Amino acid sequence: MQPVPSSPAAATARPNIGIAIGLLACSFFLLIGLFTRGWIGMARGRMEVSVGLMGYKFCRGDECEGKWFDDKMNKGADGDITAARYGTFLVGLATAVIIGLVGGLALGGTRMTPIPLYVMAPLTLVLGLYYVVRVITDAHGADLGPGVSFFVSFLALVGAPVLAGVGLRGPRPAMAYGYGGAPGYGAPGFGAAPGYGAAPGFGAAPGFGAAPGAAPGAAPAVAQSAQPATGAPSTCPRCQGPTQWIAQYQRAHCGACQQYV
Repeated sequence: MQPVPSSPAAATARPNIGIAIGLLACSFFLLIGLFTRGWIGMARGRMEVSVGLMGYKFCRGDECEGKWFDDKMNKGADGDITAARYGTFLVGLATAVIIGLVGGLALGGTRMTPIPLYVMAPLTLVLGLYYVVRVITDAHGADLGPGVSFFVSFLALVGAPVLAGVGLRGPRPAMAYGYGGAPGYGAPGFGAAPGYGAAPGFGAAPGFGAAPGAAPGAAPAVAQSAQPATGAPSTCPRCQGPTQWIAQYQRAHCGACQQYV
């Protein structure tokens, strides 16, 4: 007799590889946005000015100059702008690490709860939006606008929670089947004591009683069929491989994916 797969409640699907790679890409692009100087920019003729979270760059024609972590960025700026700038950078770094950790574990087949990601990504996004809007509105008529670094970070901060919500959800709880196959009436395999023969015509409860003709005291065989019941999928929707109908749990099981479908 072939071994029976674990119950649907105990089965845990491996995280999707594509989702894991997408999360790692979001972490990478967020780091690019945090460390580049294009959050806010202005271009006028041959002059171009761009400001990031921790540095700035000024170009006139082919000559450019800029600095990182310069205290001059704080001179003349309101306190809330400086706080939003530092907050976006520091919280963004922590968010990039969390996204990378969730994606890296998912790539290795381990599911990590994405709840910290759901908290940190919106917080970084709010701080970054506040910083950009405050600088633009405080420019007193200067033709400033959000730059490439801001949009790259924005896409990463929005894409990571969406990917995690779509691809890292836990398995659905299995519905118990009991007498007559009606949901909600007892757990699968209830009453499968050795030698407990089922009376003729009594119920279709999966796993109830031993198979007809079994010797007293013998362990009952779990009813399995290569052909699923009516309405059940005969092929796996994930890998398109054949499935095996497990009567004990009233579910079809894919041996290749090791999941119930």
